[in-house]
Amino acid sequence: MIFNTRIRDYEKSDAASKDGLKFSNKSLSRILEDLDTIMLSVYKGGYYFDEIAGIYKTMYKAIDIPLPEVKHKYEPD
Repeated sequence: MIFNTRIRDYEKSDAASKDGLKFSNKSLSRILEDLDTIMLSVYKGGYYFDEIAGIYKTMYKAIDIPLPEVKHKYEPD
């Protein structure tokens, strides 16, 4: 329900016409499936995500979800 509201608000905005992204022809499950393609790599000192670019970055922006960030601990010897 929250995603549907955010998608409708996005499609009415000027950013949607500029981005050229249409959600109305996709089901909510398909949108969530597309966003579930981001890979997480974990290592001893932290983790990082694959680069999020193109349509995926626009989709995150459209539904107002912040992009995941890298976390790591660096301890110099």
